This record gives sequence, C-alpha cells and structure tokens, in this order.
Amino acid sequence: MAGPRGQVGPTGKVGPQGKRGEPGPPGKPGPQGPPGQLPSIDEVMPWLHQVFEAFEDYRRQRQQEAAERDALAAQQLEALKIFENADLSGSDFEDDNNGGFYDQEHRKKKDRRKDEKKNKQKKKHKAENIDEP
Repeated sequence: MAGPRGQVGPTGKVGPQGKRGEPGPPGKPGPQGPPGQLPSIDEVMPWLHQVFEAFEDYRRQRQQEAAERDALAAQQLEALKIFENADLSGSDFEDDNNGGFYDQEHRKKKDRRKDEKKNKQKKKHKAENIDEP
C-alpha cells in the first residue's frame, strides 16, 4: 500500500531557445492578371492642359518675382548713390560718439548681462569648491 501523494513543487526555469528551422519552399505564383489598357488620348488631353497651364503660371510668377527683386535692387542702388553723393559735412547731423540715450541704455544692459554672467560663474565655482573635501 502506497501513502498519499505529496504537493507539486515549484515550476523550473525555462530552457534555452532551440535553433531556428529552415525556411519552407516558396509558394506558387498567383494567377496572371488581365493586360492593362492605356487611357485614350481624349482622356489624357484635359490633364495635360492642366499640367501645362500650371507650369506657365509658375513660370510667370517666377518672372514677376525676379522683376520685383530687380526693381528693389535698383531702388536700393539709387538710394545708395544719393547717399554717397550727399554732402554731410555741413549738415545738422552730429557725430554722437559721446553716446546718446540709446547707446547709454544699451551699454547699461550689456554691463548688467556681463555682471550677471560673472556672478553665476562665481556661484558655480563656489558650489564646486564647497563640495570638495
């Protein structure tokens, strides 16, 4: 007479994956479809007209943009010639090397930025030195 059966133990580890099998033979080719038929010229002509019209519009637009660029360049060249030929020696313009309001404000902002950058570097350096034993 045998005794009662014991409890089932824990599940073991999964074994290594086996080698990959060889690929099977290629399948049979599908049935051949019916031969395609090209559209007639009457069906293609409206599409061709649209393509050529779009190309002409594009070419006209590019020519117009080029003409506008040339006109702007000519205006700038004319303004430059006028400025070069102008006699500024006896004019009301003064050389503002002392720095006007804008220059003073700009310098103040620039100095402030430099100071902020220096302070940030000092804090970073100080924090690095504190961490070291």
